[in-house]
Amino acid sequence: MQLCMQLLHWGKLSRLQRVYAQMTDGADTFFTGVFFMGIEKNFLHFTVSLQDKGWQFETPSHLSILEAALAAGITLPNSCRNGTCRTCMCKLVSGQLAYRIEWPGLSKDEKDEGWILPCVATALTDLVVAVAHPVKAEREA
Repeated sequence: MQLCMQLLHWGKLSRLQRVYAQMTDGADTFFTGVFFMGIEKNFLHFTVSLQDKGWQFETPSHLSILEAALAAGITLPNSCRNGTCRTCMCKLVSGQLAYRIEWPGLSKDEKDEGWILPCVATALTDLVVAVAHPVKAEREA
């Protein structure tokens, strides 16, 4: 854990790595996440496009779509981050994804209609999603 904190302090981790490190729980998970993210080329990366805004961000295959959006400075509607509140529910226009949990808070009909929960979904391909009210963070000058 101390090594991870030093890496964060020394700026040896990218913005995405810092967000991932802050979102994990426990010393073992924290260290494992940072260690593997140091070799980021080992992860598959996909592009997520927000249909109505034309914004894009990159998501490594091990982060949820929501986590990757937040790391890229794009805020999607969210609350629970565990697939139960449905605040983040949006429409998958194209692409394939997988869920971190066995049955996210969507009915079979909703899943068949293309509704997804980005808080518990990871990309398997490039994605296009339709999201209500995304917000892009202002860049620091």
